[in-house]
Formats: sequence, structure tokens, C-alpha cells
Amino acid sequence: LRWLRLLFGREFHIEETLTLWDALFVDAFQLGRSPQAPSGGGLPDIAAYVAVAMLVSIRSELLAGDYFTVLQNLMKYPDSPGGAQLLVHRA
Repeated sequence: LRWLRLLFGREFHIEETLTLWDALFVDAFQLGRSPQAPSGGGLPDIAAYVAVAMLVSIRSELLAGDYFTVLQNLMKYPDSPGGAQLLVHRA
């Protein structure tokens, strides 16, 4: 939830965050919607897809870890090769 509420601002370095925000807002504008009022109710659809791509990319760590490891990975998303660009591509 925090990922979406802060638009991934705390999960990535500023350069990667700006890349991700570009993708979020371009997606909304390409579909002819305002980013404040997309069809789903508050966020561009790609924001949810990026969140799912983030979970999928750390799936093995989440499944193998204990409760505290999983919580730590979800609260402080680990650095990943490819960063935000790869997640946007996967989304």
C-alpha cells in the first residue's frame, strides 16, 4: 500500500523514481485520461502492474524467508539489477 501511496518514491533512487513516474503519467495520458482520475479509481493502471512486477521479481526471497525477512523486503524494497526500467518493462 505504501508503494502506491507514495508512488514508489521511497523504493528507488531519485533517477529511477523519475523514470517510473514518467511511465505512470505517460500511460495515463496516452489513454486519454487525467492522471488524477483514471478508470480504476485513483491511480493509472500501470501502477498496480508495477507493484505486481516488484513482488514477482522478489518472489523467491518472499517465499524462502521467515516473517521478519519478508516484512523487511516489503518495507525496504531491495535494489535490483535493471531497477525501475526493468519493472516498467515487465509491467
